[in-house]
Amino acid sequence: SFGSLADVPVIPADPARNIPGYAGWWLVDRPFRYVNETDRDRMPDEMNAAWAAERLRRPQPKPFLMIVGMNRPHVPCYAPQKYFDLFPLETIQLPPYRKDDLADCAKILWQDPATGARLAEAEALSRLLAAGGETLWKRAVQAYLACVAFVDDQIGVILDAVENGPHASNTIVIVTSDHGLHLGEKDHREKNTLWEETARIPLVIAGPGLATGTCDHPVSLIDLYPTLIDLCGLPADPNAGGNRRPLDGHSLRPFLQNPATNQWAGPAVALTCRPSRESVPTNTPAPTARQHFSVRSRTHRYILCADGAEELYDHRTDPHEWTNLASRPDQQAEKAELKRQLLALIGPGQSPAAKPAP
Repeated sequence: SFGSLADVPVIPADPARNIPGYAGWWLVDRPFRYVNETDRDRMPDEMNAAWAAERLRRPQPKPFLMIVGMNRPHVPCYAPQKYFDLFPLETIQLPPYRKDDLADCAKILWQDPATGARLAEAEALSRLLAAGGETLWKRAVQAYLACVAFVDDQIGVILDAVENGPHASNTIVIVTSDHGLHLGEKDHREKNTLWEETARIPLVIAGPGLATGTCDHPVSLIDLYPTLIDLCGLPADPNAGGNRRPLDGHSLRPFLQNPATNQWAGPAVALTCRPSRESVPTNTPAPTARQHFSVRSRTHRYILCADGAEELYDHRTDPHEWTNLASRPDQQAEKAELKRQLLALIGPGQSPAAKPAP
């Protein structure tokens, strides 16, 4: 669901079900007071930003790590009206879209293997279009953009506190996300895919002594912990006195000193995993061989599914991942190399032999 806070919901009474009906917003388990844009309760992200800013303005006697999570732009996409006003509906540009985009994709990624039914039907773009056409699609995109702008302001509140507080000269700031989101591409309006819209996320690392600019080398979230302990001068092998397991991930310090460097100990690709969605006991992961994986290099994305189906995209000529090259004879060397790197990251023998997508 999505909309402006100014669109206060009105739920009609249903006497047959003993539902009294009401008007107004709710925040989890209590009413959310809304009179107008300047007279309302604060949204959780606003409270989180204010909480963080207040503490960042205080002197701290010891080094500290502060992690501030934001709900938006996670669904439901609700935000104050002023953020919707930044993106008038008539200016909204819809994402690039092909009706047959899933035709050459691995069916296990978007169909139930047992029934052939569309996975996550409630989040399919086709369902949204059937309900309200392109106008409703534009409203959904507008709401997403409004929520991004809303969260951007909350990040600004936190950064202002850092820059104007006592820790400006020795604070490292990281802004990132746990996943991206489809806004209609490949008939999806959701996360949990291995395609570019979900797998690629923002990653900004800034602080005193770090280089500015952008880096085009793929990296993964698993690299953040090694990066932080490196920048903070903490032991590089935190498990040495315990289970002695090697630390996953690699420090991004070389890129933070020179974004164009080729001197990095990490892999040439970034790995993304999508779970099998099968039922397993609590706290017991599904076997690796029944999960699905993707790796992204500077130029290509390769996908390997649990049933062996494959996808390969060349981002130099196909940034929207519209043409699956996995079965093309002239692409076998590229595919084999990316598969080798993928298996090296998840462990040899952890996935079945690949075969072209049906």
